[in-house]
Amino acid sequence: MLIVDGHCDTLWAAKREERDWTQHSVMGHADLPRMIAAGVNIQFFALFSDPDHRVPGYALRALEMIESFYAGMEKAARSGLPVGVIRTREDVDRAEGGLWGLLAIEGGEVIDRSLDALFAFYRLGVRAMGLVWNYRNALADGVMTRGGGGGLTPFGKEVVKAMWEVGMVVDVSHLSEAGFWDLVRMGGGPIVASHSNARALCDHPRNLTDDQIRAIAGTGGVIGVNFYPPFLTSSGRACIDDIVRHIEHIATVGGAACVGLGSDFDGFDTPPQGMEDVRRLPDLVPLLRQRGCSEGEIAAVMGGNWARLLKRVLPPG
Repeated sequence: MLIVDGHCDTLWAAKREERDWTQHSVMGHADLPRMIAAGVNIQFFALFSDPDHRVPGYALRALEMIESFYAGMEKAARSGLPVGVIRTREDVDRAEGGLWGLLAIEGGEVIDRSLDALFAFYRLGVRAMGLVWNYRNALADGVMTRGGGGGLTPFGKEVVKAMWEVGMVVDVSHLSEAGFWDLVRMGGGPIVASHSNARALCDHPRNLTDDQIRAIAGTGGVIGVNFYPPFLTSSGRACIDDIVRHIEHIATVGGAACVGLGSDFDGFDTPPQGMEDVRRLPDLVPLLRQRGCSEGEIAAVMGGNWARLLKRVLPPG
């Protein structure tokens, strides 16, 4: 069964924790050996725009993470590990064996106000971008913008059009609701929420309303369920069953074709009980079976939906 995770912060966390992400570690939630042990086939690796990375620090940190990614992949390949990089739709079919990484910017602060910067990151292999990280930037307002609630800026709309044209995944996680609906009205291609949950189950501004879930499904997009406990439940310590509840709800509202995984591993501290690190991902399969999901639905949730989306959006080889 193909396993695809739409979001992790492992490159950022490994640098912060001074660990080699290609070596097994007891720190964090994920690294290359643990991903391979879990059977992950495609992993979106976030280039996180940490607020501590002030402009032009955002771009510098992103470049450092890109170098860490490629250097790590080359090191793994030399040691005989089955690894690759997702750049084209044909790469998605090749990813059925081993671990293939896809670079994704988390926060458009990285490109500042420059389309040329977007295209430069594309040349470096970046194939997805979240327009904001919580707060206002040159592209849009985020969900946590104080006194905000604004939508996409004119430059933000230019960026979205350019992303669709070159073959990049447009990600609405962290985007304000006004920006979300601006994007839906543009109607130029599928949109994703790489790591977001259902607000009907957990009333957090980072989660999606049922109307938003239906809108993403209507574009042919995918919602990656986030494992961050405060996005799963407001009633205390989260567990793996809470992840399944959000998968079920999103599938019920938007259809089984719109839901996938977006763990956010290494982007938070305490994981849900039963999902302590990436090696527990396969444990979702028997739980989904117990809930009555068909084998086809389970395969779609675990990775098939993300694979379909990538083969639609990414450029040909």
